[in-house]
Amino acid sequence: MPRIKTKPDPVDQEKPRPVTTPTKSVLSRLTGNVRTIRANSNEPYGIPWSNVSRYAAEFERNAAREGIDPLIMAGMAVIESDSMQFREDDSVVCAPLDGWGGGHACGIMQVKNDLHAWRDPSVDYRTVDGNMRLAALILADGVRTTGGIYKGIVSLYFTGEDPNGTTQGGYIQALRSLVAEMRNQTQPEPKPDPDHKPPPVLREPLEVIFGGRRVDVEYGFLADVGLNYYSYIVGHGGTRPTQHTGDDCLVPDETPLYAPADGIVRCVGWEGNVLWGQGCGYFQDTMGGGIGNISLKLDSDRGVVLGHSSRAVVSVGQRVKAGQHVGFSGGMNGPHTHLEVAVPKGPGGSYWLVDPQPELRRAMKGQDPLPPEKLYAERLDWVPMPSEFDVSATVYAVKGGVPVLQRAYADAEEVRAPLEEGEDFEAVYQVLGSDERIYWITTRGSRVPVIGTRSDDWPVEE
Repeated sequence: MPRIKTKPDPVDQEKPRPVTTPTKSVLSRLTGNVRTIRANSNEPYGIPWSNVSRYAAEFERNAAREGIDPLIMAGMAVIESDSMQFREDDSVVCAPLDGWGGGHACGIMQVKNDLHAWRDPSVDYRTVDGNMRLAALILADGVRTTGGIYKGIVSLYFTGEDPNGTTQGGYIQALRSLVAEMRNQTQPEPKPDPDHKPPPVLREPLEVIFGGRRVDVEYGFLADVGLNYYSYIVGHGGTRPTQHTGDDCLVPDETPLYAPADGIVRCVGWEGNVLWGQGCGYFQDTMGGGIGNISLKLDSDRGVVLGHSSRAVVSVGQRVKAGQHVGFSGGMNGPHTHLEVAVPKGPGGSYWLVDPQPELRRAMKGQDPLPPEKLYAERLDWVPMPSEFDVSATVYAVKGGVPVLQRAYADAEEVRAPLEEGEDFEAVYQVLGSDERIYWITTRGSRVPVIGTRSDDWPVEE
């Protein structure tokens, strides 16, 4: 049964990038405490960055020998051991046996010496330098065998969920955030561009977000609160059918972006923690290699994602006001900003992804919505989600030319070519559309009129 589209594991989103070797001062200048959220909880690591900076020379030396980014190794040390080689009694930090074999994982990089000492018999894993040396050799081997550092980590280094519940995807997401936090911390604090002043108070969310610019929107929204009535399949980028949980706002590259309402910055690229069902770092700027996400948690408790962004002028944890400049747009398969909004569903951090523009109107001081002709179809509260059904009916086209439509509104564009005679699909229920016609709601997230179809499993009502 269809479900709201989720993003692939961060490991699968990895793109080759050149290895860079920052100067020693990058690691040695880290200050304050680590803000990145732990891989297996909603709490930040919170350890002092001095745990990392005190070993800056060792990280850089061992990483450089194998062509590894030292920030990758430093981030792994935070995840593996809070960047600690020794306990207070001067014994080496070792984890309990994890069931994966190979003895205890020990030291700042939590290396299993019984498995990896052969890589360089001359080193002593009980020293910081020797522990990092073995870790760098493992990572270099992972890069050679998989073609990428993150894939190499899950292939040879973190090969499965640990006893604390950290998954491979959670590990990589936390690592990306740690690396971004280190890079950003050693740069000057971002300042708003003086050439881009906050726009005037405006009525419409898109006017506020894009500084008064008129914006064309493609691919409407797919899921709604408590039901899936707005869900449909669309070729995102023109090549791949996928559910699309937001609005694609077609604006030129480097268009200034502004906060629609007061709130807190939760994500800038991979750094931070979005806290409503997905991690930071999705909706990347594949056109220009920019930061990707700028995610905001509004005071109204709505979560807002401005995806594919090229750069930000705010940082994680910063408070922003309505109309404040937060960054610039980028793109994917063409310049645009992915606008996504989430609202809390209940306790435990669950959420709904909702139709962005009407929901933002409610968040922006209760403004009245636009006239109905400019909104999506009226919600039908009694229509259940297709995912709630365990069985479906097979439906056949009895003539050619039966359309396959989006569900958002009666006059929506077709999702795909019309059905040919005899072609079949699976449906989970029927619904009366706003045009007074009856439609099948399919397991593929589309809407098909019952006229011109038949089903042996379910009587056709015309």
